[in-house]
Amino acid sequence: AVPPEQSLAPHYETLGDAKAALYHALEGVDRGIFGITSAKRSEIHALVELLESRNPTPDPTHKLQDKVDGCWRLIYSTISILGKRRTKLGLRDFISLGDFFQIIDVKEEKAVSVIKFSARALKIFSGQLAIEASYTITTKTRVGIKLESSTITPDQVQVVIFIVPTPNT
Repeated sequence: AVPPEQSLAPHYETLGDAKAALYHALEGVDRGIFGITSAKRSEIHALVELLESRNPTPDPTHKLQDKVDGCWRLIYSTISILGKRRTKLGLRDFISLGDFFQIIDVKEEKAVSVIKFSARALKIFSGQLAIEASYTITTKTRVGIKLESSTITPDQVQVVIFIVPTPNT
């Protein structure tokens, strides 16, 4: 395999060009949450690797408090909620994603990804999925992530009760 900097570098003269290409590649993938084709995933990951290779910060994991602590809006994730089989069943059309963000607490070495959603057709269910993970710095450029828990919290659930009369005996 050719390193991403060598394979993609000629196509993008500036860092801005590479970022623009990444944003373009992310159009229509709904942040990757429902799964994407392997070709699209490869394109996105190659662009991310290219941007990482051009990172002007020599030790990105040094002093994380100053760099990543806080709440971030996510535009893409490698988290896949539904596998390919479920996606083919049309659930992608059933669930609508809202805000998608990540809260990074450097002091606690925790990250919580929050995905807001609603069920389009029913209009009776909305809420959020929260995925909590811990992390440790593994190299000057990487962190290792360990899933801790995930919870779904409904914002609104309407319950419909049907009363069926029974014949008197």
